[in-house]
This record gives sequence, C-alpha cells and structure tokens, in this order.
Amino acid sequence: YQRRVHGTVSVPDSFGGAACIADDGATRSQECSTNECPVDCVGSYGTFGACSTSCGTGSQTQTFTVSVPSAFGGASCIADDGVTRSQECSTNECPVDCVGSYGSFDACSSTCGSGAQAQTFTVSVPSAFGGMGCIADDGATRSQACNTDECPVDCVGSYGAFDACSATCGAGSQSQTFTVSVPSGFGGAACIADDGATRSQVCNTDDCPVDCVGSYGQFGACSTSCGVGSQTQTFTVSVPNSSGGAACIADDGASRSQECSTNPCPVDCVGSYGAFGACSASCGTGSQTQTFSVSVADAHGGAACIAEDGATRSQECSTADCPVDCIGSYGPFGSCSTTCGSGEQIQTFSVSVPDSFGGAPCTLR
Repeated sequence: YQRRVHGTVSVPDSFGGAACIADDGATRSQECSTNECPVDCVGSYGTFGACSTSCGTGSQTQTFTVSVPSAFGGASCIADDGVTRSQECSTNECPVDCVGSYGSFDACSSTCGSGAQAQTFTVSVPSAFGGMGCIADDGATRSQACNTDECPVDCVGSYGAFDACSATCGAGSQSQTFTVSVPSGFGGAACIADDGATRSQVCNTDDCPVDCVGSYGQFGACSTSCGVGSQTQTFTVSVPNSSGGAACIADDGASRSQECSTNPCPVDCVGSYGAFGACSASCGTGSQTQTFSVSVADAHGGAACIAEDGATRSQECSTADCPVDCIGSYGPFGSCSTTCGSGEQIQTFSVSVPDSFGGAPCTLR
C-alpha cells in the first residue's frame, strides 16, 4: 500500500459553514504493485531405467523432471527439465568363448611305410559363463599318416570312453567301442579287437532314490466366530524318502495356518464434532457453528454415533461491544436579549445518546 496525507485545514468551518471533505490530518490509502515475487524451481530426478546390457558392465539412466519452473528471478533447479544422468550397472558376467588351436605336428613315428604323427590342442582362453567350448579339450591330440613307404605296420587302435549308463540306478550297462586308427599291413601286428567291436560293463549299481509322498489334510475349524480368525491343517507323510530321493515339502506332523472369516464383527461408529467456526458478528452477539464428522461408520449391528455425518450445532458468541455514535441536537432559540436594536438569542445543544466504544462524538456547529 501507499498512503497520501491531505493538507492541513487552514480555516475550520463555523456558524453553519460547509465542512471540509476530511478532518485535519486524516489519511487515505490505495493499492500499489511493484515487481512479481521470485518463484524457485521445483524438480527431481526419477528412478533409474533398465540396464543397457544383459551381461557385464552397462549403464542405466534417470531423467530430471521440473514440476515448477523458476520465475521472476527465483532459484534454478539443479538440472534442466528432461536432462539425464547415467551410472554404471552390472548384471551377470558375459559368456567367454574358448580360444585354442592345434600346434605343429611332431616327428613321424616310423621311418617307413605309413607312420603317424600327432599335433596337440592348446587352450589359451577357457570357456566361462556359458561361452562356447573349443573344438577339442586342452592337451587333446589328433594324428595323420607319414612316411608312407612300405614297411611292416602294426595295428593301432583303442577302446573309446564308455557311453552313458542305461539306467541311473539299480544296475544298468554301458558300452565302449574299439576304434582302429592305423590298420595292420605288410605283416604288422593285428589290433586286440576289430574296428567297431564293443564290450560292456555293469554301471550304477546303487539303489534307486525313493521320493517322499505326503500331503496336507483338510483345514480345521476357524478360531473365531466373527471377523478374521485362523485355521490349521497338518502334513502327513505316507512314504518317506530314501536313497537320495526328494524330500516332502514338509515334515510329518508339520502344520500351517491360513486366515478364515465367518460373520463380520459389529463395528461401532466413531466420530466427533470439530472446532467451532468464526463468529457471525464482528461486534456484539453473533453465532458460531461446529460440524460432526464420522470417521468410521457403524456396521453389522454396531453402535451408532451421537449425530449424523455433516450434522451441525450452534452457540452464541460475543467479541467486542459495537461502537455507539453520539446523538444530539440544538433546541429552539430563546428570547432576544433586547426589544430593539441589536440583541442576541441563545440555543442549547442536548445529547440524547452519548458516544461509546469508539463511536463518533457529537459535533457542535
């Protein structure tokens, strides 16, 4: 606000002359406005998004959102709306493929007639975390013929690894096959078996696992007659596990519970009157009202509240006494002080209601 002060009354009114538009020293005000108030920016970063890679080290991003922009010189946010920032994130290790190769062939096993020479496979980087394996194991060898000039050649062959057992338990069988890598020739010694010949052995002679068999029975009676209670069921094992068989989901005689509900329990109403509102009069006697609010309604036969939700009640209220303005007037003029010439006559001012509680005083004019 800005205030303007009137000039001083230089000549007061008298003998019924016109009054000034305001009392001497009176003031009046008007609204005024300067600059808008500063508004500070309000904003925050959201949650981080998904990682950019499913394995190894990636990145994930969060975005800054401005909910209230700065204005009129208010403080800026720590980032612009839509700005992003990232951080490293790591999930599972990435698969590593095996790296390896066969080396050079070694010396020939024979100086004549189809010898053999081998090369060895070397793994420089083993596979890991589900990566592809190499074409051969580290240290594995493969052969080729050499020095093919005719000379006695002994048969070269061996039995391979046993194949899978025909049963996982209770005595199965598995076979291995003889493979001739170098046939005999030119009078060389024969192999101990023909190429492709097989031999068998017994395998997995341990007893087969027996899985546990059991189940939960029916639930018992509910623990309460109204509202939410609990009821229990018991686990019974009919066949125990053995020889490494799978265990049951619970021990024999174990119990578990669940909530159960029958009839709803009575709910009593909960509510109260709020604070009284403002007085209806700024002076003298007025009234003020308070409203009843129900926070929990009665249900299922519970007790009702003392009043309905939204019901009101009032009471008298009194603040300061109201101002009373002075009431008064001049009576008639009396007799003239002389019967001729210039005399004077008098009238008297009478107050019928005095001013009080800040009311306007009577004015003698």
